[in-house]
Parts: sequence; structure tokens; C-alpha cells
Amino acid sequence: MKIIAFAIAASIAVASTAMAQPPAAAPAAAAKAKFSVAATPLGDLMRNPQTKPILQKHLGDLFGQVESNIDQIPAEFTLETLAEYAQGMLTPESLKAIDADLAKL
Repeated sequence: MKIIAFAIAASIAVASTAMAQPPAAAPAAAAKAKFSVAATPLGDLMRNPQTKPILQKHLGDLFGQVESNIDQIPAEFTLETLAEYAQGMLTPESLKAIDADLAKL
């Protein structure tokens, strides 16, 4: 719980800065949504019935913490951002494995 709470608090400053900027335009060539640990918001991955099982598979105990706090996590938070605060619970190898499974969708 401390990991998620710290991550939320640390990202508030980032969120307030991001809110002051206009949203980036989506590329016209992107016909199909592509998921990634670097770009797809964590909330989107957790709420998507196709991607949620992938996270459950790879996150282990961290999945429950994320799931129970998902409404408090800033919208722009990604898995890469979460890994910065997860104190080794979300490794670079885990992120690569998640990305590989997401690419299959």
C-alpha cells in the first residue's frame, strides 16, 4: 500500500503540470490501438478485459494493490511509472514480458 500511496503522491506534481498542456494529437496512421507498458495508462490496462488478465499473470501480489487503488492512480500513470516506485516488485524483465503479451493482442 505504501508503494501505491507514494506513487500517487509523487505523480500529483506531474499530473498538475500535464493538465496545463494541451493533449497531443493522435497519429492519423494509428488505426488500431496498441498497448504498451510505456505508453498505455495503467487504468486503461486494468479496465480492459483483454489486458487485465495479462497484468494479473505478471504482477503477482502487486496486482491486488494496484486493483484496490486503481481509482486513486492518476490517469497518465503507466506500468513503467509504477515500476519506478515498486521497489523491485516490477522488474525490467517483467515489463518486457508484459509488453510481449500485450503485443499479441
